[in-house]
Amino acid sequence: MDKDSPAPGAAPLGLAIFLASLAVLFAASLVAYWAVRMGKPEWATGMPPLPTSLWISTVVILVSSVTIQLALNAVRAGDLRGLTRFLNATTLLGAVFLALQLWAWW
Repeated sequence: MDKDSPAPGAAPLGLAIFLASLAVLFAASLVAYWAVRMGKPEWATGMPPLPTSLWISTVVILVSSVTIQLALNAVRAGDLRGLTRFLNATTLLGAVFLALQLWAWW
C-alpha cells in the first residue's frame, strides 16, 4: 500500500459480508425449494410449476449484469459512446425484468 493512499475502512468489509449473507440466503432458499419439490413428493402435490417468465427474467437479469460490467469497462477506458450504449442496454433490460416480474406475479 502507498503511503499516500488512505487505509481501507470498514465499508468494503461490511459490503462483502452483506453480499455474502445475501448469497447464502439465496442458496438456502433454493435448497429449501428443491427439498420440498424433490425430497418429499407428497408435499409438492398440487404445487404449480414455476412460471416460464420467472426463468426468462432470471436470464434477463444475468445479461444485465454483463451489460453493466461492460459499461464500467467503457468508462474506465474513457469510451463515452460505449458507456452510453451499455447503460441504455442495462436500463432497457431492467425494464424488461420488471415487466416480466409484474407479468409473473399478476
